[in-house]
Amino acid sequence: MNKWNITAISDIEPDVYLRPSFRISPFRSEDLVINLKKNDEELFYWDRFFDFERIGYYSNVMASGRECIDAVLSMLNLSREDKIYIATSSGNSYISGCVTKTIEKYCSWTRVREKNIKAALVIHEFGKFCDNDEIEALKNDGVKIIEDYAHAFPVFFQNDTRAKGDYVVFSFPKFFQIHFGGLLLSKNEVNVQTKLKKESVNFIKVCINSFLPDLEQIINSRKARYDYYSKELSRLRCKPYFHYDKCECPSVYLFYIDLNEYLLEKLKSFLQIRGVECSVFYGEKAFFIPCNQRLCFSEIDMIIQLIESYIKGVK
Repeated sequence: MNKWNITAISDIEPDVYLRPSFRISPFRSEDLVINLKKNDEELFYWDRFFDFERIGYYSNVMASGRECIDAVLSMLNLSREDKIYIATSSGNSYISGCVTKTIEKYCSWTRVREKNIKAALVIHEFGKFCDNDEIEALKNDGVKIIEDYAHAFPVFFQNDTRAKGDYVVFSFPKFFQIHFGGLLLSKNEVNVQTKLKKESVNFIKVCINSFLPDLEQIINSRKARYDYYSKELSRLRCKPYFHYDKCECPSVYLFYIDLNEYLLEKLKSFLQIRGVECSVFYGEKAFFIPCNQRLCFSEIDMIIQLIESYIKGVK
């Protein structure tokens, strides 16, 4: 592990435009120009990965994962009295605000599986596959199922975790170096509205087509970074929250840390001011930080030493 003179920067709160950037997404500013230069006339990998005969779903390119969820909800004829059941891999109370706010445009949501739920949103949280048995039980009850693979893109393509929902949602920036784009898969052909222009749809397809050949390498790179975090953060008595199976892939490094809720919130602010995208995993003494395939190990060392600096400062 690289050791930096972290005290030289840990007390500094740089201007917002001068902060370093350690993102959950692998996207960097320089990727914008690189992506705009791409001009694949044949979308070989895109067509292969999202072929209906292969996956059993029709595909619709959207602006974001959020727009995908919004599009599905708009098709379900929801009333204000209806409820959407949300299931996650961890069962934790944490749900992204962008998800709950999107649902609340149409109806309410619940974490309790009730008799009269209108639909279920199954979130494969941070690349960890949600319980297959629960999905099967929901299907048997005749509930419409939306599977959220926003943080779990490669998991969808594994045979032993094959999607079973009526709809599947992807968010491309969570996994690839692109700054917008989502994909809505549906068992039946649907007419969905998107804010995207035709040129934007083609831009997304061309970019993702160029990334797909490297999918296995991306998965291995993320797992290597996850293992490195686990090894180095163990010195701070932090433990990984999830253990990923062969068919799964981490989208963040989620870990247990022995700090109370107040100190976790302060850690969040401390790291974000210094350019680290992160958050508290609310409801538990847990926290998550970036683990994308383009993070250098020296950058991971920097993040870990910032966390160590914070812990030493509060104890």
